[in-house]
Amino acid sequence: MDSVVSIKPEDGNPFEVFKDDQGRLRTASLFKEKREASKYPSYFTLKPGAAPVGHVSMHDKYMEISDPTEYQVAMTLLGSWDHWQRLCAAKWFKPHVEAWREELRIKRHSASINTLEEFATQKDHIGYAATKALLDMNAPPKVKGAGRPLKKEAPETIEALDQRQKDWIDEDAKRLGLL
Repeated sequence: MDSVVSIKPEDGNPFEVFKDDQGRLRTASLFKEKREASKYPSYFTLKPGAAPVGHVSMHDKYMEISDPTEYQVAMTLLGSWDHWQRLCAAKWFKPHVEAWREELRIKRHSASINTLEEFATQKDHIGYAATKALLDMNAPPKVKGAGRPLKKEAPETIEALDQRQKDWIDEDAKRLGLL
């Protein structure tokens, strides 16, 4: 995918403009909506649809890239996984990215359903199992039923957890030759 940055700095790395004068990764100042009198130019907008001139809608690019791992999003938009993690950790950005993740999950679920419907009309069912797996992966999370949990779902007692932790420590100590 093409880089979203049209500026070509002297060092050849187009993502260097996403750092401040001290080399720190920029977050809020990258966005038109959060710029607040920053001396740095903004490159992105949070809004979907037509972006202002010189800006890219991060929402639209996120949906276009359509990567549930977000690795391709990070590398394409920011040039670094670390930068994406820092941006996602920002309190102001979390509601946006969480909404995008849910929208992407629904988009991928819809695509899986459409593919399954295509397979259902064909005599050749190659790829059916893979599409079914994608459908299951992108399905909405199941909600637990109300009422008392079953015995197998009941949490362990504190004593049992303490004993298990002691057993692990004893095993490690024996393995290291301390006991």
